[in-house]
Formats: sequence, structure tokens, C-alpha cells
Amino acid sequence: MTSWKMLQFVSKRVNSAATKRGLNVERFEEAEGRGESKMAFYQALQNSLGGEDMNPLVQGAAVWYYSLQHSSDEYAVFSRALENSTRDHFIACPVVKMAKYWSENGKGLVYMYYVPETYSQGSSSLDLPEDIMYAFGIPFHSNYRRQFSPEEQNLSLQIMQYLANFVKTGNPNFSYNFSRKRNTALPSWPEHRVHGGGERYKEFTALLPNHQGLKKAECSFWNQLIPVLKSSASLQSGTRIGKNSTESGLPSAVTEAGRKEDQGSYA
Repeated sequence: MTSWKMLQFVSKRVNSAATKRGLNVERFEEAEGRGESKMAFYQALQNSLGGEDMNPLVQGAAVWYYSLQHSSDEYAVFSRALENSTRDHFIACPVVKMAKYWSENGKGLVYMYYVPETYSQGSSSLDLPEDIMYAFGIPFHSNYRRQFSPEEQNLSLQIMQYLANFVKTGNPNFSYNFSRKRNTALPSWPEHRVHGGGERYKEFTALLPNHQGLKKAECSFWNQLIPVLKSSASLQSGTRIGKNSTESGLPSAVTEAGRKEDQGSYA
């Protein structure tokens, strides 16, 4: 798959996830007018995770985990928890998982960036993600220039330089393949590596700081705990099916496989 096709693929996946996330937030806001914030939050979170057909263990775990982020019944608090859960589930953690895979399997150099939620509500009234606006120089467009502060315009210049470097050399820090001399005005952007003190990423805010372990706790929840819960539920379901099949006199592939695995474990 070429780089351009990969970019299109990732873009479609992110746009689809963002659309689904937006719809669930909108449903929560509608539900808030009909009942208490807490119940609306639970219902909206259930809908975002697949509705009634979703694994109840997953739903319960997600409600419990993101309920830890608030201690009041105010609408704004539950709305923020819903936004955080859907953003992590559909956007942030899948990207973290994909970057980890590319880094571990030698798919080229990997560089990650992140726009914090608190910074994504900039001075502009445009309905576009901040990283898209900065990358394409929207703060300098004649129709929108007045909506951006000098700080945001400077950030846009630096982000455009990063991306231009990456397109030319495969490294956002260097403008030329034949030179390792870096523009000192552009803060260093470390490579995202899974091992050796890696998992570094660039934060797209005014000072362009580097951080480590993007959403470590949240993505451990979605990428590690949730698959275990799903697997556990599948095993429980298989055991029930196997028991019913045995009682009816039919051989059970599930129970037979379980016996073989047990024998191998203790051999």
C-alpha cells in the first residue's frame, strides 16, 4: 500500500470514527433534556459501544472507568466524560495501537503528535480540527487571519515546517537528506519507539513540548483490558453452549478443545 493510499485509509477511518463520536455526543445532549445527566450519560455511552448488542461486561467496565473521572451530577461533567470515552475508544487508542505496530514491525520511522482537548478549543470559530487548520496554514488565509492570535500563527508556521520536512526527508526534524543540521528554531521531534525509553510524541501546543506514553492508562484499558473481557465473555458463552450440547447428547467442539488444552497445560 502506497503512502498516499495509507493516508487516505487512515483519514477515512478517523473521519468515520469522528462522525460516530459526534453522533453519540449529540444523542447525549438530546437525552439530557429528558432526564438526569447520569442516566443520559450511561445510555449514551452504551449506544456508543454498540447499543443493546454490545458485550455487557465491556459496557459495565467502560461506565465504571469513566465514572471515576467525575464526582458530581452536573451536565458538563458527564458530557466531558462521554467525550473522553468516545475519543479514546474511536480515535486516540486505535492510533496508539497502530503506531506501536508500525514501530515494532519496522514499518519505517514513526512520529506521533497530539492536540490536547483543552487546546483544541482555540480562538477560531471554524468547525475544523486544529491540527488540520495549522497544517494547511488557515491562520494566514485572508478570510480567517483575524480569528487567530500571533501565537497560533507561529504554531501553524512550525507545524507546516515539520510536515514539509517529513514529506521531503521522512523526518520532521531535517529539511534535507544530505544534511543532519537541524533548524534550532524548530523544537526537536523525537521518534516514536515502543522500547528503549520510547513512546515519545509531540504535543501541538504553543511551546511544542515532547511527552511520553500518550494516554497510557486509557489505552491500556481499551487495548488490553477490553479484549480480555471480550474473550472471557466468549469463553463463558462457549461453555454454556457446550454444556447444552452435551446434555442433548451431541458432541461439543468447545468442550473437546478445552479438554485438549487442559491436557497440554499439565503435561
